[in-house]
Amino acid sequence: MSNDCSRSLDLNDKIEEVIENSRTIEASETKAKIMEQFRGTNGVHVDVLRLSLLCPISGARLTNPVKGAHCTHVECFDLSSYLGACVLQDHDWKCPICDMDLPQTHLVFDEYIKNILADTKPVIDYVELLENGEYRCNHPSLNGNIKLTVQNQQGRVINLTVKLDTPMWKVKRVFVNRIGTPDALNTLRFCFDGRRVTDEDTPRSLEMEDNDTIDVYLEQNGGNLI
Repeated sequence: MSNDCSRSLDLNDKIEEVIENSRTIEASETKAKIMEQFRGTNGVHVDVLRLSLLCPISGARLTNPVKGAHCTHVECFDLSSYLGACVLQDHDWKCPICDMDLPQTHLVFDEYIKNILADTKPVIDYVELLENGEYRCNHPSLNGNIKLTVQNQQGRVINLTVKLDTPMWKVKRVFVNRIGTPDALNTLRFCFDGRRVTDEDTPRSLEMEDNDTIDVYLEQNGGNLI
């Protein structure tokens, strides 16, 4: 038997072993931890905290959410991704979120996050945590559309609703036509969250949320906002 095949069998055995033997953190325990996080914001009032439903290792939506028994964070990673990285790729047995030593025997499942995954659509990749320990979905992918603001330095602003998969070149075209400068299309550049946006980027790929703002500038103007 090849070494790769042997490792794959070992991985499957470890996954089954964890599923059968690891304990599950009750939802009430995680809710209490969430409320504690809100109390520990150093006097800064926070309405919501975002909880990702994506595995930090694979980038895919969680299936079997786990973390370390001694980890203090709410976030989880996926069991298969973690064991795969450690068994098949020889990664260190450390939590990918907090870097704590995390052998297989210290893995625990999280009932709170398992419930969220069961109650939300597969397209939902995050939820917002509330001060009372509950959560809500406030995600543009619920309806496939998102509201955006596009503005330039002169204060010209347009507000529009686009689909999550609309390429930015289409948004550019709408902007120049709305403000009456169609000849500027080829030199127009968008910036979002501190970085340049490409023509093929979409609100989904940029992880935009409702009412996010895109800044506009011209290449020929020294990179200044127009």
